Amino acid sequence: MRYQLAVVMQEGEYMKRLADYVRDSPFSESWGVSAFTSADACKQYIERGYAVHLVAAEPELLEELEHVIAAIPAVALVEKLGESCALRELLKYQSLPMLLKGLTEWYGRSIGNPVRSAAAASGQADSCGVITVCSSAGGVGKTAVALHLAHAAGTRGLRTFYLNLERWNTSMRWLGTEGAEGEGMSELLYEIKAKFSTARQWLVRHRQYHPLLKTDYVSAFNNVEDRLTLTSEDASALLELIAGTGEYDVIVVDGDDSWDDMRAALMERSRHMLMVLTEDPVVTGKHDLAMTYARQRWGERLQAMQDKIKLVYNKSSGMQLRVRHAYGLPFVHEWQAGGTLLSSPQFRAAADKLLEQLLESDCAHVR
Repeated sequence: MRYQLAVVMQEGEYMKRLADYVRDSPFSESWGVSAFTSADACKQYIERGYAVHLVAAEPELLEELEHVIAAIPAVALVEKLGESCALRELLKYQSLPMLLKGLTEWYGRSIGNPVRSAAAASGQADSCGVITVCSSAGGVGKTAVALHLAHAAGTRGLRTFYLNLERWNTSMRWLGTEGAEGEGMSELLYEIKAKFSTARQWLVRHRQYHPLLKTDYVSAFNNVEDRLTLTSEDASALLELIAGTGEYDVIVVDGDDSWDDMRAALMERSRHMLMVLTEDPVVTGKHDLAMTYARQRWGERLQAMQDKIKLVYNKSSGMQLRVRHAYGLPFVHEWQAGGTLLSSPQFRAAADKLLEQLLESDCAHVR
């Protein structure tokens, strides 16, 4: 079904840009846009019997429409969160993909919440589930696994956030945003440390939506020193902020290959800790040494979290999958010359199956 969005704003140029974007984007398959510069014009349109499924308007115009749209879901388009009395607010000055995504999610919740129903069916209705993907050696395909899991979650209708905490972040190349300018993780970390009360608003304004991955993310640290000095407390605060928005069912964390205090903090906050390795004896040897070190360092603390750890053999032949809590992902020959995001149907299917198994284990745990 194609739904009708009524936008009521005094800024004609803004509405033109929004309508032009919708017309030329994938959102046009779901939404048609009717634009009004006054509340009276929108009232007349509705009273004449034209279908309107969602109204998005500036707060003062939304108040004028209150009686005529009593049965229609509505969103206040605000410059700053908290400036209206509306049940739902969205920042009007944000990227148009994020704005349309927010409108679509709000409409879904208002008519029966299909997104939340998908979360409930996967055993994640009560809280935001964190899946951390990490390794004990570089070059094992960890970021490819994390991005494909995020895509699998987004495709299933789960509201997903991809959080890259690698020391050397290569995900921007996969996402096609390498070299892009703008504020990112460095600024978000500053907001959390300096003025936590406004950090959520910063996140809502600056997060980006990747239409192919169907997931939100924040651009990489533009100051490498900020990542190199990131503490376990910082990582926990980032997760709590994102989960605390209440807008996500799943956070996929792309971790690092070092066993430090941050790794332990992520493991404690995660529902699943996926250890990516290959069948290469050097890689498995490094993993064994790292686990020995972790047991010596964290002892009972690690033991209490042992069931969260799952081994994911990338480029697998299936030889190692007899190990408890082990999963396999296929070798993609075309990636030897450089990978393209989601270019392998076989790998996408395997990642989706992995996610399904993780969600099923959550349901079994809840039961």
